[in-house]
Amino acid sequence: MAPLPLLHADQSLLLIVDMQSGSAQTCAPASWRATRDRAIALARAAGSLGLPVIATRQQGLEGGDIDPELARALPPHAVCLDKTQFAAPADEAIAQALAMAGREQVVVCGMAAHVAVVQTVSELVAASYRPFAITDAICATDTSDTEAARARMRAAGTPLLSAESALCEWLRDAAHPLFQQLLAERT
Repeated sequence: MAPLPLLHADQSLLLIVDMQSGSAQTCAPASWRATRDRAIALARAAGSLGLPVIATRQQGLEGGDIDPELARALPPHAVCLDKTQFAAPADEAIAQALAMAGREQVVVCGMAAHVAVVQTVSELVAASYRPFAITDAICATDTSDTEAARARMRAAGTPLLSAESALCEWLRDAAHPLFQQLLAERT
């Protein structure tokens, strides 16, 4: 049996897929808020730990800009890029940003789970990255679409974990100077 893959802060980057204010109406309100709040916690943690952060905006769907609360949580070094293809790595600018980051592990959250998130994860695997999907930080129009996306990613071997698991794997130790701060900020 293979060991359970764990995240390592020095090998990870955070990819936030299409968390746009105009797209919020396409998810159930409670699901949207939970997804956004966990994406915010991940963005803050990634910023505190110096992890690269890439946020995408889907063009052509009137999604607008990145959700304002999430945008405020993005670290100054975050890269925000527009895309027309559903799979983020299929966009040349995003593929270059991923390559420039030089990280193997890509922590993926965002929406829509059954479209952009699944296609992004698939393309990341094809490009030899190791995606980790944050199951409580992805959403779709319908909960059955989110569940179907989780099932597809699980069946394909993509590690699925919660936002809190990702935070604790990045930190590795309760004695880490950021542990109490990041856990207090999680939602």
